[in-house]
Amino acid sequence: MEKEQTQKLTAACCVIFFYLDHLILYESSNEREMSMNHKKNLQKFNWIVFGLLIIISLFVISEAFEELKQLAESDQADSAQSRRAFRWDSAHTTFGLVLLFFTVLLTIGWKRLFPFNVPIAIILYGFYYELFFMTYTVGWVGLIGTLGLAICGVTGILLIISYALYLFFR
Repeated sequence: MEKEQTQKLTAACCVIFFYLDHLILYESSNEREMSMNHKKNLQKFNWIVFGLLIIISLFVISEAFEELKQLAESDQADSAQSRRAFRWDSAHTTFGLVLLFFTVLLTIGWKRLFPFNVPIAIILYGFYYELFFMTYTVGWVGLIGTLGLAICGVTGILLIISYALYLFFR
C-alpha cells in the first residue's frame, strides 16, 4: 500500500515539475513582459516546490509517528529502540538559536535575495525538520529527519544552481 502511495506521489511531483518547466521556458516575446512573467513564474515555481516539500514532510511525520505508535503497542523486543519522547538539552537550544538567527537574516534580506530566497528557506526548513525529529523522537527513527534534511538540502542547492545558471546565461 505504501509503495503505491509513494509511486503516485512521485508521479504527481513529476507532472508538476514538467508543467512548471513549461511555464518558465515558454514566454511571450515582449522583453519587459517576459521579464515580469519570468519573475512571476519563478515565484510560482519556488512556492509550489516549497509547498510540495511541506506536504510530503507532514505526510512522512504522520506515517512515522503512526508506525511508532503501532510499535509501542506491540510486544516486540526491539520496540524500545525507536520511540516518541521529548528531549531538549543545550544542543537543541544552540541548534534552535542558530536556526532562528539564520531565519531572521533570511527575513531581512528576503526581497534582495530573489530568486534564491525560497531555496534558502527550503534548506532552513530541512534543518527545522531535523530539529523536530531530534526533539520528539529517540532511536533510529531520527534518521527520517536526517533524510528530510538531505532532501531539502539537495532540492535547495539544485534550485540555487539552476537559478544561478539561468541568470548567468540570460
